[in-house]
Amino acid sequence: NMVTGAADAVMTWVLGEFTALRYVSISGNYCTDKKPSAVNGLLGRGKNVVA
Repeated sequence: NMVTGAADAVMTWVLGEFTALRYVSISGNYCTDKKPSAVNGLLGRGKNVVA
């Protein structure tokens, strides 16, 4: 998506400016907003309100 592409472009620039840094991956597959995941069950997703 556009955010991933923009973040990748920023990282390319940052790595050019700061050569001591190391870049491994644009996504660690922790982005589970639209797929079933144990993380969503444990940490929740979105906001919860109890009244």
